[in-house]
Amino acid sequence: MIALIILFFVVIINFIIIGICFSNIVVDIENLNCNSKNIKQVLTEDIEFYIKIYIFKVLRILTIKVYNTHLEILGIKINFNKLIYDIEDTGILFRKVKKIIRLIKDNKENINFENLKPKIKEFKMDLEISTENAILTSISILSISSTLSLLLKKYIEKYEKEKYYYRVTPKFTNTNDFSINLNFEMSFETLKILVFAYEIRELFVQNKIENKIKEQNILENSLQKLKILRRLGRIDQKRIIEKNVGNNIEN
Repeated sequence: MIALIILFFVVIINFIIIGICFSNIVVDIENLNCNSKNIKQVLTEDIEFYIKIYIFKVLRILTIKVYNTHLEILGIKINFNKLIYDIEDTGILFRKVKKIIRLIKDNKENINFENLKPKIKEFKMDLEISTENAILTSISILSISSTLSLLLKKYIEKYEKEKYYYRVTPKFTNTNDFSINLNFEMSFETLKILVFAYEIRELFVQNKIENKIKEQNILENSLQKLKILRRLGRIDQKRIIEKNVGNNIEN
């Protein structure tokens, strides 16, 4: 009986681990409405999006609501400021983050950024834009449309007309203005994120070892130089003594 209970828990734990490894993390933005007049309010007060976790890429087990000042997990609010203040030394944290960013930048040739490649699952956008110059407006429309077309082509696995569309409309009002309505959903594979995190950790460990080796070499070189200086000091001291003895004999 005990063996069956242990086997049951082992099976459940393995199921959860495998489910997490083959899960998806989905970032979902719903009905984002923004224009040139309310953009400051949207960015500072009204940001709202969701982070959803699906095990086996099908069963949603967790939804995290993210706002400007806090996030909600299972109905529990977590304030960003409180989260930062709860850290004993934020300076150490930020220095470590900067160190990791610098390490990634210096070793970007050795990192497989394809592991962070998202899949766009939904993209619906209506954008109206105008500038002070009609020609500039036309060029902006062409540039934005071309860029969106390339991005969607690269990050969409299967095109579905009802899930993917965008409309970029010019407004020839000779003023700098825009308005956008956006529904956007993209997903990341958890296993690939874990692989990326492991690569960064290995780089961090390797960099730490290399720094220790450099420090050791510097210390050994310093000790070697110190030994040489001591020997030279002894030789000079011996010569001074011999010279003094010779002078005394002559006198």
